[in-house]
Amino acid sequence: MEWSIPKIIAGFVATGVLLLVYAQLFALHRRKALALWTAAWFCYAVRNLLVIGLPSDFSSGDMLVRAFSLLAAAGAYLLLWGSLVFLDSAAKAPRWPVMAMAGGFLFALIAQTFGLPHKIIIAPACIAVGLTYAAAGLRLLQAGHLEPWPRFAAGAALVFWGLVQQILVTILITPTPETMAWGLLSGTACEVFTAIFLLVAFYQQMHHNLRRSQDELISQQERLEAALGNLPIAVYAFDWQGRPGLWNRAAAKLTGYRATEFRDMGQAIKQMFDLQDQRVLGLDESNLSRGVPLTLARKNGETRHIILHAMGATAPLEGWPEWGAVQDVTRQKMAERELYRQLDFSNAVLDSTTTLTMVIDARGRIVFFNKASEKATGHSMEKLVGLYALDCLVPPERRQRAKNYISSLNTMQFPNERLSQLLTKDGGRISIQWSANAIRDDSGGVEFVVVSGVDVTEQLKAEAALRRSEQFHRGVLENMPGGMLIFDYPRKDIVYINPAASGLLGFSGPQDPSQGKLQDWACTKMGKLALIIEDLEPGQTIRTRDVALLTTSGRPMHCDVSASVVEIEGSHKIICFLRDSSRRDAARERIRQATASVTHNFNNLLMAITGNAQALEDLMQSRQASRREIKLLGNVARAASNGQDMVKRLEAFLVSGVQDNTGREVLPLAEVVHTALDLVEATTKHERSRFIAADLPDSLWTNGHRGELVDVFLNLLSNAIEASGKNGEIEIAGVVEQGMACIRVADNGPGIDPENLPRLFEPFFSTKGVRGKGLGLASCKGVIMAHGGSIEAQNRQEGGAVFTVRLPLAEPRPRPQAEARPRGNGRPRTVLLVEDEALVAMGAEAVLTQAGHNVRHAANVAQARLALKRQWPDVVICDQGLPDGSAWDVARAMKNNGADQHKHTPFVVVTGWSLDSVGMVPPPDIPKPDMIIRKPVERGELLRAVEKD
Repeated sequence: MEWSIPKIIAGFVATGVLLLVYAQLFALHRRKALALWTAAWFCYAVRNLLVIGLPSDFSSGDMLVRAFSLLAAAGAYLLLWGSLVFLDSAAKAPRWPVMAMAGGFLFALIAQTFGLPHKIIIAPACIAVGLTYAAAGLRLLQAGHLEPWPRFAAGAALVFWGLVQQILVTILITPTPETMAWGLLSGTACEVFTAIFLLVAFYQQMHHNLRRSQDELISQQERLEAALGNLPIAVYAFDWQGRPGLWNRAAAKLTGYRATEFRDMGQAIKQMFDLQDQRVLGLDESNLSRGVPLTLARKNGETRHIILHAMGATAPLEGWPEWGAVQDVTRQKMAERELYRQLDFSNAVLDSTTTLTMVIDARGRIVFFNKASEKATGHSMEKLVGLYALDCLVPPERRQRAKNYISSLNTMQFPNERLSQLLTKDGGRISIQWSANAIRDDSGGVEFVVVSGVDVTEQLKAEAALRRSEQFHRGVLENMPGGMLIFDYPRKDIVYINPAASGLLGFSGPQDPSQGKLQDWACTKMGKLALIIEDLEPGQTIRTRDVALLTTSGRPMHCDVSASVVEIEGSHKIICFLRDSSRRDAARERIRQATASVTHNFNNLLMAITGNAQALEDLMQSRQASRREIKLLGNVARAASNGQDMVKRLEAFLVSGVQDNTGREVLPLAEVVHTALDLVEATTKHERSRFIAADLPDSLWTNGHRGELVDVFLNLLSNAIEASGKNGEIEIAGVVEQGMACIRVADNGPGIDPENLPRLFEPFFSTKGVRGKGLGLASCKGVIMAHGGSIEAQNRQEGGAVFTVRLPLAEPRPRPQAEARPRGNGRPRTVLLVEDEALVAMGAEAVLTQAGHNVRHAANVAQARLALKRQWPDVVICDQGLPDGSAWDVARAMKNNGADQHKHTPFVVVTGWSLDSVGMVPPPDIPKPDMIIRKPVERGELLRAVEKD
């Protein structure tokens, strides 16, 4: 029979169009169901193409017929599988259609070999394929979630295709060319209707899903807006026109602005960031999504540090092309700055501390090395970081121990301490007392070790020196000449006694403090020493002289005692030093006796000088001698008076041990300086070429010793005259500066060598070679400092030197009117002068004789007794020390030989001894003298003593 070619081509075209439509849909939507349906329409298109070559009798043995049948079966299976996936995306490929169709095709092959009729041969295969179509249609009819009419239409088309067209038409109708053509065309029609209805169902489902997705999207967006609006971090969003679509409460709180205050995003950026729009918008989108640190300006002018996360480029939201979140990191920024500040502070502390600090990691590599460590070792941190401490800091003989230490860090107890040595850069070694502590990681393992230590190199040397010193001092204590006792406090038991104390107390040899003999002495023979140590308190020191003790034999002795409570090795002890004072007392007595003898003889000498000089001065005045000669004699008398003052101070110091300040008086410094000028002119050769200018106001007064201050200025003037030479000029000026009397003595000599200026006032330092003893300026400084002043020397710019003396000012006193030189009161007296020194007697006799008195001289006590018997005197002046007795013997002779009318004869004692000496106390059997005068006696004082009524 002949095929209807136009009908076949029309069916192929319709199937091809469906194939293209489904392929395009799959390319757009990428759904698995569309892929399976597209594959089914491909099978149908190929099958319709094979129709052209089918035999007219449609014999089942033809290869094209078999391919046609297989393509029909494949299309049916793909339609079923695609429908299942369309209804449930997780549906798996069905197995029963494959098995049914495979059985039908196997039956066809077997039945064909037996020559069975054509309808019987193809019946099982057709039934299997028809049931597959029908199953797909039934599944579509049962899908309640699809739109009603598309699923009913598609399901009905598939059921009709499977049950009616595939089974009834193919099996029941007698196959003729005409019926076969109409059967193929009906199948093609079923294909077209099924494809169209499946597309309608697919688009209906897509529309339903889209609407549901849109509703869900709207709901989610509303929930998103609500969530973003309530987030604690600032969130913003701008629409396509740049208008703010979202500006949550956190954003308003952070910026101070409301969303209505912005016209668009550009204005917001400009107001808050003071940047051009393109700068913020032009940032790399990847950076914006990760976060960009910026500084935000709030509405009130404050600035905040933020992190801007612009998410619009990477996660766009519907209607919000620009949105993001802003994180306020101001506190974090401040905390970060504070952390860095603390780190800088910690590093500064570590670098400024004197403690050596080093950090090593778990492998022993150096991580940190502070300034103190650099200074101690000579290494620099830059060169050590990253190196192993074993290689560059640890001495070779200690490296194995250090290696073992590092390897056992995780099992070690921290902190730990030890003494070790480090190598310095120059190859030396220093001893370090260090302490190590560990910094552990999250797992508990040691990550770093912080080592801090102190350089104890000098300390160890000092300790060694201390041990040697202790041995030395113990030897000193054992061999010291003074005694030392150490008592326990407060029990007062003796815990140590040195050999000197043992011998001093009468023990035969060294004593053990635990022996009963020593403790018995402490309990019975300590005497006043027990009372001294009984009252001692911690920190207190008592020094006492002439403490009475008993030796072990019971012999009394006197000691100087110094006792104090000190802390020794954590407990208090009483240290008591003993020194035998008997020898010192004897030596002091000998010094006192020698001093008294020297002062007595020196006062006699001064008395002789004073008396004779004053007598000669009166004689020269009566003979009208020159003023210079009279002045020179006055200088002699004045020098003797100064010598007397010096002897008194020397005597007070050597005899009583204290400086005599009783001779101080308020003095005009101008008078003191002029006295020194008179003396220096008298003791040096006068040359007219030397010019001395003195400018001293009368307002300069001070409280001091006249003689000492005259000696100071005499010394300064003598040095100035010697330094200035023959044609020298000396200037003396006085002013008041800062409440002090300031007197400058300047010369135009060569000046003082700058190297010698610092040592000028040192004792025994002299620039005069063998001629100088180096004591003049040193004594001047001592005198001035004792007066509360100061003295200094400088070189003058115009040449020469200037010495400046500063003394405390005193209130001026009115000058007494000059008294006329006493000449006697007109009534001559008979004076018995008892004096063994001929020169002294000559001077005193001359003064009294010139005053009109009758003087008789006796050289000793025996001559005085004879003189009293021959003629009773009006006044007796007697020296205290006489060759055959004392003044008290003369007084006793006056008492025994004198009549009642002579019992009130004045008795004046003149002495060169100290007034507080034992010999100056009169015996009880004689009356007290009317007057006691110290030598040398001045003219006026002598005359007043004689002429006193």
